[in-house]
Amino acid sequence: MCLSNQPSKATEVFESGEQSMAGASGMAHQSVRIDRGIVLESAERNSVGKYEDDLLQKCQRIYRIRRLREKMFDGSDIFCDPAWDILLDLFIGHLQGRQTSVTSCGLAACAPITTALRWLTILERDGFVVREYDPADRRRMFVSLTEQAIANMVKVIEAF
Repeated sequence: MCLSNQPSKATEVFESGEQSMAGASGMAHQSVRIDRGIVLESAERNSVGKYEDDLLQKCQRIYRIRRLREKMFDGSDIFCDPAWDILLDLFIGHLQGRQTSVTSCGLAACAPITTALRWLTILERDGFVVREYDPADRRRMFVSLTEQAIANMVKVIEAF
């Protein structure tokens, strides 16, 4: 059950329905170049961009279904899985080319912030996420997936 009174950025995006994928597509091209360290030809870039758009749409659908499932069962916490919600939100952020703050991860987890922080610590310990201070404001930290976690998320999301 999502215990926060404020919707997370992810919740706002997914509950509003399908978003235009044009912006995400452009960011996906950049992510591919940076993450894989290669420059792709135009045709390859379009194909990779479509692939990443498809992954993004699947992730968004999964997140919406998780929230709907909670709503349909009257907010029961029988489906609580903060680690998965954090990983899913971070993967969506990765595909969109956006940074995700620790606070945003907590909101995406739909759990008390202490629970989200505990899971972030576990995910960091296990090598799935890294935390870095915001260079513009050292009071804030950003969280991102490791290369291994990105590879794992791709495999999981492709299975849907």
